[in-house]
Amino acid sequence: METFAVVLASLFVYRGLPTAYAYDVVLGVLVPQLTDETLEQAVWSAIHDASLDDPALNVTTVVFETGCNATGTLVALQAFASQRVTAVVGPTCAEACRHSVPFGALQQWTQVTAGCGAYVVPTDDIYNRVYQIAPPDSTKLLAAELVAKTYTGGGTVAYVVPWTSDWVSTLASLRGVVPSARWFFYDASTLAAVLVAVHATPEVKIIAFDVEPSMSVTSFVSMAQRSTVALLGLSVDLDLLVRAIPLFQSTSHLISIAFSKSPSTNLTQPITVTSAYMYDATITACRSQKPSSFALSAHTGASGAIDWIQRTRAPLFQLQVVPASGGVAVILGTFAPVGSTLVYTDSQPPAAAPVTWSTLLSSSSPGTSSPSKTL
Repeated sequence: METFAVVLASLFVYRGLPTAYAYDVVLGVLVPQLTDETLEQAVWSAIHDASLDDPALNVTTVVFETGCNATGTLVALQAFASQRVTAVVGPTCAEACRHSVPFGALQQWTQVTAGCGAYVVPTDDIYNRVYQIAPPDSTKLLAAELVAKTYTGGGTVAYVVPWTSDWVSTLASLRGVVPSARWFFYDASTLAAVLVAVHATPEVKIIAFDVEPSMSVTSFVSMAQRSTVALLGLSVDLDLLVRAIPLFQSTSHLISIAFSKSPSTNLTQPITVTSAYMYDATITACRSQKPSSFALSAHTGASGAIDWIQRTRAPLFQLQVVPASGGVAVILGTFAPVGSTLVYTDSQPPAAAPVTWSTLLSSSSPGTSSPSKTL
């Protein structure tokens, strides 16, 4: 092993079993659109599972959409104040978080964001009830750089993301680590041309990508796949993807940087990363309202292993790969924060590595180089 270092569009009530020690939670839920049934289901699954663990829990939910904009978010927050919510779950997008977090802090609500990785919560004491169930997006980009540093023998990562994506601002914040020459922004009309430019750059060995809301991951992969590059989905969990599409394969190796998972009692598994974050944010918010709460204890959620650095989730990622030949997602290594750096540990000895990286990237193979890899 080597270390490389709205009022309410809908109002729902879920009641646990009556008990002398029952406590009530009025849960404000912020979603981008009320039409997203996967997020609503994640919320209900989490409340159900939380009530199995704690029959004293009584939850009323107030659900609003933000539209991922200031107007929608502020309308929702004002409604939450009138409904006297005690905790808030969401939002999932950074623009909504920029408004919900300060507002909620002034209201002294417990808030568990279900995304918002491009938004950095201030460290002032007034924000001490804000939890981030997704780690900062910057850690995912640093992890991608570590993957290239470990496996490509001098190759680089090209970042192909929509103009409207939160990844745009995150890339800008890491200009010193990821030069702007490796940023490629697109919309539906320009993606094909952008990919032509990326494929024409020989030093690009990994394409890190995000997709527009109207586009599926499989559609992007079908356009971007080449035997000479690996595809890294910035918002993809390959374990969830393969579970949803068991026979999915590509001419490229597919990579994701996701959290480790293990079976968990009373856990209803969502099928997307965002819905998994919403599940975990909801169950954390419910637990945070319990007297003598242990909401910040380490545990395994729907999105994987959860531990905390203060009130932000630690980036305890794994590097998952589905080889070009197809099959299940395989774990190649793990990431961990060490002080202000991110360290990658390759857990696959060369003889056991399921991916022949040398045929894809360079003469460098996993486990053959000796220096620690850190960013």
